[in-house]
Amino acid sequence: MILPPNPKQNLFYYLRVVYHLSRNRDRYADIVWKKLKAYHLAEKFKTGFFEADKMAETKFNLGDNRIVRFFYSIADNKFKCRSRVLETFDPELGTDLFVLATHFNNLMSRGKVIVYPEHQIVDVEFEIALELLILYPQELYLQTVRHFQLTENVYWAFLKLTEEGEEPAIIIADVFRKYGKSSSNNK
Repeated sequence: MILPPNPKQNLFYYLRVVYHLSRNRDRYADIVWKKLKAYHLAEKFKTGFFEADKMAETKFNLGDNRIVRFFYSIADNKFKCRSRVLETFDPELGTDLFVLATHFNNLMSRGKVIVYPEHQIVDVEFEIALELLILYPQELYLQTVRHFQLTENVYWAFLKLTEEGEEPAIIIADVFRKYGKSSSNNK
Protein backbone atom coordinates (compact mmCIF):
# COMPACT_ATOMS: atom_id res chain seq x y z
CA MET A 1 0.00 0.00 0.00
CA ILE A 2 1.35 3.42 -0.90
CA LEU A 3 0.69 5.84 1.94
CA PRO A 4 2.81 8.68 3.30
CA PRO A 5 4.99 7.11 6.02
CA ASN A 6 4.88 10.05 8.42
CA PRO A 7 3.08 13.38 8.89
CA LYS A 8 6.02 15.42 7.58
CA GLN A 9 5.57 13.80 4.19
CA ASN A 10 1.83 14.52 4.00
CA LEU A 11 2.42 17.84 2.23
CA PHE A 12 4.60 16.17 -0.39
CA TYR A 13 1.99 13.42 -0.79
CA TYR A 14 -0.87 15.87 -1.34
CA LEU A 15 1.17 18.05 -3.66
CA ARG A 16 1.94 14.99 -5.77
CA VAL A 17 -1.76 14.02 -5.86
CA VAL A 18 -2.75 17.57 -6.89
CA TYR A 19 -0.03 17.55 -9.55
CA HIS A 20 -1.24 14.25 -11.00
CA LEU A 21 -4.89 15.35 -10.96
CA SER A 22 -4.04 18.62 -12.70
CA ARG A 23 -2.35 16.80 -15.57
CA ASN A 24 -4.01 15.89 -18.79
CA ARG A 25 -6.50 13.06 -18.28
CA ASP A 26 -4.74 11.10 -21.02
CA ARG A 27 -1.75 10.82 -18.67
CA TYR A 28 -3.82 9.12 -15.94
CA ALA A 29 -3.54 5.80 -17.78
CA ASP A 30 0.26 6.08 -17.88
CA ILE A 31 0.46 6.95 -14.17
CA VAL A 32 -1.78 4.06 -13.07
CA TRP A 33 -0.05 1.64 -15.47
CA LYS A 34 3.29 2.53 -13.93
CA LYS A 35 1.87 1.96 -10.41
CA LEU A 36 0.33 -1.37 -11.43
CA LYS A 37 3.63 -2.64 -12.82
CA ALA A 38 5.52 -1.44 -9.73
CA TYR A 39 3.01 -3.20 -7.46
CA HIS A 40 3.29 -6.51 -9.33
CA LEU A 41 7.08 -6.34 -9.42
CA ALA A 42 7.32 -5.43 -5.72
CA GLU A 43 5.07 -8.37 -4.79
CA LYS A 44 7.12 -10.65 -7.09
CA PHE A 45 4.03 -11.88 -8.93
CA LYS A 46 4.82 -13.87 -12.05
CA THR A 47 3.16 -11.39 -14.36
CA GLY A 48 3.36 -10.85 -18.08
CA PHE A 49 3.07 -7.20 -19.10
CA PHE A 50 1.67 -6.14 -22.46
CA GLU A 51 2.81 -2.54 -22.82
CA ALA A 52 0.93 -1.65 -26.01
CA ASP A 53 -2.41 -2.77 -24.52
CA LYS A 54 -1.61 -1.66 -20.95
CA MET A 55 -2.57 -5.14 -19.78
CA ALA A 56 -1.01 -7.51 -17.27
CA GLU A 57 -1.72 -11.22 -16.90
CA THR A 58 -0.84 -13.31 -13.88
CA LYS A 59 -1.88 -16.64 -12.43
CA PHE A 60 -2.77 -17.32 -8.82
CA ASN A 61 -3.26 -20.63 -7.07
CA LEU A 62 -6.65 -20.74 -5.34
CA GLY A 63 -5.83 -23.92 -3.47
CA ASP A 64 -5.58 -27.58 -4.38
CA ASN A 65 -3.33 -26.58 -7.28
CA ARG A 66 -6.19 -24.82 -9.03
CA ILE A 67 -4.68 -22.02 -11.07
CA VAL A 68 -6.82 -19.05 -12.12
CA ARG A 69 -5.76 -16.44 -14.66
CA PHE A 70 -6.11 -12.79 -13.64
CA PHE A 71 -5.99 -9.89 -16.09
CA TYR A 72 -5.47 -6.25 -15.15
CA SER A 73 -5.85 -3.55 -17.77
CA ILE A 74 -6.27 0.14 -18.26
CA ALA A 75 -8.79 1.11 -20.90
CA ASP A 76 -11.65 3.57 -21.36
CA ASN A 77 -10.32 5.70 -18.47
CA LYS A 78 -10.79 2.78 -16.06
CA PHE A 79 -8.70 0.24 -14.23
CA LYS A 80 -10.19 -3.17 -15.01
CA CYS A 81 -9.70 -6.45 -13.18
CA ARG A 82 -10.85 -9.68 -14.79
CA SER A 83 -10.38 -13.29 -13.79
CA ARG A 84 -11.22 -16.47 -15.66
CA VAL A 85 -13.27 -18.57 -13.24
CA LEU A 86 -14.00 -21.35 -15.74
CA GLU A 87 -11.81 -22.00 -18.78
CA THR A 88 -14.42 -24.37 -20.21
CA PHE A 89 -17.76 -25.87 -19.24
CA ASP A 90 -20.28 -28.43 -20.42
CA PRO A 91 -22.88 -26.63 -22.59
CA GLU A 92 -25.63 -28.62 -20.86
CA LEU A 93 -24.85 -26.64 -17.68
CA GLY A 94 -25.49 -23.34 -19.46
CA THR A 95 -28.80 -22.54 -17.78
CA ASP A 96 -27.52 -23.36 -14.30
CA LEU A 97 -24.39 -21.28 -14.92
CA PHE A 98 -26.52 -18.29 -15.94
CA VAL A 99 -28.73 -18.74 -12.87
CA LEU A 100 -25.71 -18.88 -10.54
CA ALA A 101 -24.12 -15.84 -12.24
CA THR A 102 -27.40 -13.94 -11.88
CA HIS A 103 -27.55 -14.77 -8.15
CA PHE A 104 -24.03 -13.39 -7.69
CA ASN A 105 -24.74 -10.30 -9.80
CA ASN A 106 -27.81 -9.54 -7.70
CA LEU A 107 -25.70 -9.70 -4.53
CA MET A 108 -22.81 -7.55 -5.75
CA SER A 109 -22.77 -3.78 -5.54
CA ARG A 110 -19.82 -3.57 -7.92
CA GLY A 111 -18.42 -6.03 -10.39
CA LYS A 112 -20.13 -8.77 -12.32
CA VAL A 113 -19.97 -12.43 -13.20
CA ILE A 114 -20.25 -13.01 -16.94
CA VAL A 115 -21.00 -16.29 -18.70
CA TYR A 116 -19.84 -16.44 -22.32
CA PRO A 117 -21.71 -19.43 -23.79
CA GLU A 118 -20.16 -19.08 -27.25
CA HIS A 119 -16.65 -19.49 -25.78
CA GLN A 120 -17.74 -21.67 -22.82
CA ILE A 121 -15.97 -19.50 -20.24
CA VAL A 122 -16.97 -17.62 -17.08
CA ASP A 123 -15.27 -14.39 -15.98
CA VAL A 124 -15.45 -12.11 -12.94
CA GLU A 125 -14.99 -8.43 -13.81
CA PHE A 126 -14.37 -5.36 -11.70
CA GLU A 127 -13.55 -1.78 -12.71
CA ILE A 128 -12.82 1.58 -11.14
CA ALA A 129 -12.24 5.09 -12.51
CA LEU A 130 -8.59 6.08 -12.90
CA GLU A 131 -9.20 9.37 -11.06
CA LEU A 132 -9.93 7.45 -7.86
CA LEU A 133 -6.64 5.57 -8.17
CA ILE A 134 -4.79 8.86 -8.61
CA LEU A 135 -6.58 10.45 -5.66
CA TYR A 136 -6.26 7.41 -3.38
CA PRO A 137 -3.14 5.43 -4.36
CA GLN A 138 -3.94 2.60 -1.93
CA GLU A 139 -7.09 1.85 -3.95
CA LEU A 140 -5.06 0.01 -6.59
CA TYR A 141 -4.01 -2.51 -3.96
CA LEU A 142 -7.46 -2.61 -2.31
CA GLN A 143 -9.28 -3.17 -5.61
CA THR A 144 -7.02 -6.03 -6.61
CA VAL A 145 -7.48 -7.66 -3.19
CA ARG A 146 -11.28 -7.25 -3.36
CA HIS A 147 -11.30 -8.70 -6.86
CA PHE A 148 -9.18 -11.65 -5.72
CA GLN A 149 -11.50 -12.35 -2.77
CA LEU A 150 -14.58 -12.12 -4.98
CA THR A 151 -12.95 -14.48 -7.48
CA GLU A 152 -12.27 -17.00 -4.70
CA ASN A 153 -15.95 -17.00 -3.70
CA VAL A 154 -17.24 -17.21 -7.26
CA TYR A 155 -14.69 -19.88 -8.21
CA TRP A 156 -15.68 -22.02 -5.24
CA ALA A 157 -19.38 -21.67 -6.15
CA PHE A 158 -18.90 -22.53 -9.81
CA LEU A 159 -16.80 -25.59 -8.90
CA LYS A 160 -19.65 -26.77 -6.66
CA LEU A 161 -21.94 -26.53 -9.68
CA THR A 162 -19.66 -28.02 -12.34
CA GLU A 163 -17.87 -30.71 -10.31
CA GLU A 164 -20.42 -31.67 -7.67
CA GLY A 165 -23.66 -30.95 -9.55
CA GLU A 166 -25.02 -28.78 -6.74
CA GLU A 167 -28.09 -26.65 -7.56
CA PRO A 168 -27.50 -22.85 -7.90
CA ALA A 169 -29.98 -21.95 -5.12
CA ILE A 170 -28.27 -24.33 -2.70
CA ILE A 171 -24.84 -22.97 -3.66
CA ILE A 172 -25.94 -19.39 -2.96
CA ALA A 173 -27.38 -20.52 0.40
CA ASP A 174 -23.98 -22.12 1.11
CA VAL A 175 -22.26 -18.85 0.12
CA PHE A 176 -24.39 -17.00 2.66
CA ARG A 177 -23.64 -19.61 5.28
CA LYS A 178 -19.91 -19.94 4.50
CA TYR A 179 -18.93 -16.34 3.77
CA GLY A 180 -21.86 -14.28 4.95
CA LYS A 181 -23.54 -11.73 2.69
CA SER A 182 -20.80 -9.13 3.21
CA SER A 183 -18.10 -11.36 1.65
CA SER A 184 -19.98 -11.97 -1.56
CA ASN A 185 -21.21 -8.38 -1.61
CA ASN A 186 -18.10 -6.57 -2.74
CA LYS A 187 -17.96 -3.10 -1.30
